[in-house]
Amino acid sequence: MQHRAWEGVDPALRKMVEGQLYPFQREAVERLGPRALLCHDPGLGKTRTALAALVAYRAFPALVVAPLSVLGFWEEEAERVLRGTGIEIKVIRGKEEISGEKILALTNPEQLKRIIGKDWKGLILDESHLYKNAALKFTTRDGTRTVEYRTQRVELARRIARRCRMVWLLTATPDPNYNPEELVPQLDILGALWTVFGGRSAFLQQYGRMEKVRIRGQVRWEVTGWRSGAGRAEAFKTLESKGLLDRRTKAEVAPWLPPIVQSILPVRMQPGEWDRYRRIRREVLEEWEAQVKGLDPERQKEELRRRMNAWAAVSLLKMRKFLEEQKVAWAENMKEAVEGPAVWFVHFTEVAKALGDVLAAPVIIGDTPDRERARAVQAFVGGQIRHIVLGIRAGGVGLSFPNAQIAVFLGADWSPGVMAQAISRIHRINREVPEPPTVWHVVMTGPNGQRTVDHHIRMVAGRKEWEAAAPGILLELLMQEEHADSGSG
Repeated sequence: MQHRAWEGVDPALRKMVEGQLYPFQREAVERLGPRALLCHDPGLGKTRTALAALVAYRAFPALVVAPLSVLGFWEEEAERVLRGTGIEIKVIRGKEEISGEKILALTNPEQLKRIIGKDWKGLILDESHLYKNAALKFTTRDGTRTVEYRTQRVELARRIARRCRMVWLLTATPDPNYNPEELVPQLDILGALWTVFGGRSAFLQQYGRMEKVRIRGQVRWEVTGWRSGAGRAEAFKTLESKGLLDRRTKAEVAPWLPPIVQSILPVRMQPGEWDRYRRIRREVLEEWEAQVKGLDPERQKEELRRRMNAWAAVSLLKMRKFLEEQKVAWAENMKEAVEGPAVWFVHFTEVAKALGDVLAAPVIIGDTPDRERARAVQAFVGGQIRHIVLGIRAGGVGLSFPNAQIAVFLGADWSPGVMAQAISRIHRINREVPEPPTVWHVVMTGPNGQRTVDHHIRMVAGRKEWEAAAPGILLELLMQEEHADSGSG
């Protein structure tokens, strides 16, 4: 049976909930069906829209699955939207008992296995791009359909979704460059993979670009991207026509938001710091040479890719951390010159803590307790403090600083999506400051303006299609940097 939004909902309750929504959010709730992808730009209030949809479809008891770092934000929004509805809000982090029908449970993906047995009527998966692992095994035999995924997270979410009246997946607007294979598990969780596209193979054959690749000495076909831009648009249009997808950008629904003003601030290293950076760069490149010694790059491409990712996760981080540490002294000298409330973003935990000491500011990183996180945000938004320090990934989602005038990035991430999420903490639909927000990207240079890995990461972050190949691109740029430096020396 197809349920309709607000069917059977008390008119007074509907008026109360809809009164908290912007027009485009009300349209999304009414236009989308009970199983859908909500793809709105960061900062457009997907959380509030999804909570309203749970009420509209009377989908309680309901389960919200979100990264651990944003559960506190979900709890705050739920208390606002559901006030007066009689819905009890519970945050599940361990072995809390769940009982009753008028329940909204908030948890993280690691808890799915423990709570799969509950008879949920509503399911919200926040940051649904995390559920994108390609199928590991696919079979169709005697009319049965079986798709097995690489991660238990995807499989558990799909099993819970089968029994739910309403299932919404939340993510940012779909990036045109990602692989259509990433959509397969999300469509499967919604139940649309078979009903709309006829299964995984049919979907990928129609919309995917297939290429031959060699893996472990064997050649096989792999999906490497969309067949064409027109095909990608056709797939999204099909989903939209069936009420399975709603895409909104800030430019479309919030044209009054002032545009972001972004600037790159170069900071020159002293000769001693530059010499140390060069030594670290040489060590990092030597570590890579040791990684690939004896490998045949043509016949062992998968092993080469694995080692490159491992190198990027360990060796390359040494260079990035060294540069980020040098910026703390710069921040101490600049803190009084930064006008207006400022949000500072860093990549490394140790640097975040050191910067917090320098600025006398609270720090929000991955292991910051929810209550401490909430106190820090309230103090900043309330104007009691001028600075707050965030980890790019831990603080880059689920937090809102509508009063912030400036964001300062001492660190960077080569994922464009991660950077966009972080910037959206100050560029939001509920922005309180009329002036355009300013974003500073602080990059270290050599004494004579020589480029460093800071520049290379910023370049990679500007191209979504480069994200998967980022380690290899950075390696090549570092080798060019080393060669140029050797030639000049």
